Amino acid sequence: MRGMDGQLTTIERNFLESWGELLKLSEEERNHIYRLLTRRSVEPQTVIARQGEQNGELFLIHQGSIKVTYVQGDREFFITTLNTGDIAWENFFNVSLWTVNLTALTKSKLYVLSRENLARLEEQVPGLKNKLEDHYRSRTDIQAMLRKKKLNRRQYERYMIRRKVQLQLTDTKGRPLGRDFRGELIDISTGGLAFFIRILKAKHRQMLLNRDMQITIPVGNRAASLHVHGRITGINPAERKPDAFSIHLQFKELLKSPTLQMVLG
Repeated sequence: MRGMDGQLTTIERNFLESWGELLKLSEEERNHIYRLLTRRSVEPQTVIARQGEQNGELFLIHQGSIKVTYVQGDREFFITTLNTGDIAWENFFNVSLWTVNLTALTKSKLYVLSRENLARLEEQVPGLKNKLEDHYRSRTDIQAMLRKKKLNRRQYERYMIRRKVQLQLTDTKGRPLGRDFRGELIDISTGGLAFFIRILKAKHRQMLLNRDMQITIPVGNRAASLHVHGRITGINPAERKPDAFSIHLQFKELLKSPTLQMVLG
């Protein structure tokens, strides 16, 4: 049976056969996850997820073939094909924009789990999130494939740098929004930078994604500073820094070499 909101409300034999064994789920875990999934059918050539956009969903591919591609400039690179039993997600466990496109090659059937429902599952069945992530990395780690092909959105050489910076959210025209705050620069390149900040609440991390920001970077002596503008493309937990996250920002305009050298000192 199916509820009025489109959610699945009973256990189907084909779901148990396809996913119960793959994810090594107990009967209780299968029941919990199944009730919070939605089912989606897509026609060939349908774009399921688009590079550069937000999409907080995890896709269990139940039937069909899904093409994974990466666009760089005016070129499109084929990455892999996902089939029955594979999982696709980009910003499901970490807050980031999609770095690839998912396009149906054939008529396909998907089970879809939202990030909101994952939070409910973690309350009901602790550890289920880890099982999903482990299965993904063992079969369909798209980011690992991108690294192997040397394709990623940080296509410019990065330079490690530690420096306190001033951060200011802005609107699309560069006008400041709210109060400024401080962070610590991690690295910088011609195309963007990364910095550390502390974020206690998950909803605040989600609110930062895809926002415009001005970064004020001290250069030379204390009286000199550089203002750069960009958009936040990723937010990841920082290693060995409790409650700290690395924020990745893509510049609106590429830094010129002399400006980059001025920052690096």
